Amino acid sequence: MKAHKRYPSITKAALEIARDNGCIFRDRSERSFLRSLDEFLERQEIDVRPISDWLDTLSDRRIQIVCSSGPDDPEQQELLALSPPFTDNFLDDIFNEVC
Repeated sequence: MKAHKRYPSITKAALEIARDNGCIFRDRSERSFLRSLDEFLERQEIDVRPISDWLDTLSDRRIQIVCSSGPDDPEQQELLALSPPFTDNFLDDIFNEVC
């Protein structure tokens, strides 16, 4: 099974990051983005399951806040304060390495 299918909540968050930052466009399809996400997830040295499980508890609106708000957004900071260790870095890495 492809990595992005094993972690649907991470995929949802990654797609939110991608759409918010213009990483999916005419010359780069969602399919291409998901292939890059699969490669990224396979390279991870941390256990991403706690991050995936935490993202599963968030509503679509809260995922949007976590993934698309700026670092000074107090609501984003409140949510991330409840997240597993390395979540913020992991989401930043999706932007930096997959987008």
